[in-house]
Amino acid sequence: MTDVLVVGINSDQDILMNKGPSVMNVFEKQEILSHCKFIDEIVINTPYSPSFELLEQLNCSHFAHGDDPAINCDGVDITDQFREKGMLKTFKRTEVVSTTDITGKLLALAEHSEMQSRDQDYQSCSPALKQIMEPPRQQFLATTRRVINFANKNLPGPDDVIVYIQGSFDLLHHGHLKRLQMAKQLGTFLYVGIWDDEMVRYYKGEHYPILSVHERVLMTLASKDVDDIVIGAPYIITKDLIKSLGI
Repeated sequence: MTDVLVVGINSDQDILMNKGPSVMNVFEKQEILSHCKFIDEIVINTPYSPSFELLEQLNCSHFAHGDDPAINCDGVDITDQFREKGMLKTFKRTEVVSTTDITGKLLALAEHSEMQSRDQDYQSCSPALKQIMEPPRQQFLATTRRVINFANKNLPGPDDVIVYIQGSFDLLHHGHLKRLQMAKQLGTFLYVGIWDDEMVRYYKGEHYPILSVHERVLMTLASKDVDDIVIGAPYIITKDLIKSLGI
């Protein structure tokens, strides 16, 4: 949709006023987005309701937003003014991916941990916790087109130093991204192995992972340090795996 993408991170105060408390502060969000390969520039502490003056200051010709409502605390759709001037770029919101749903799962897990410490019966758990303790339903569907949009086109060459790192990478945070950056610095081509949902549940518990393997793959592929992903990687690294990756 553009030649240059500038991402504004709303201030903590504006998020609190318009949406409620943030899980991460503005600097943690900045660190995460600094690793994203799709972003050219990041501006922090931007207002929730952007203005024409802000776009002019940032040398931006358009404002982009998903096709979901963007209502501020005053009940105004923040995209209307840009739509009227032909300055709005709208993209389809990713289906079945919701910050609200993820936050709800995190709150349920916190309740689960508290109840474990009190040795209470799981039957008295909240409905949210019971839902995530049931066999997970695959909601997010990763089509080949969607994966290709995230994937890199480069392949390891004969002179590349290939590095492999693996994990669940569930709810990718700035600690994960720093680790990926450090791994990439050890070579020139980075493979990331991501365990499937069943493997994560086996080693971490029945209420994990928070995100499905397809969601975790796309999030990790968005990192500018990642060259390729091994989907459903084995927990135990074998010689056959190493040989197949050319390490």
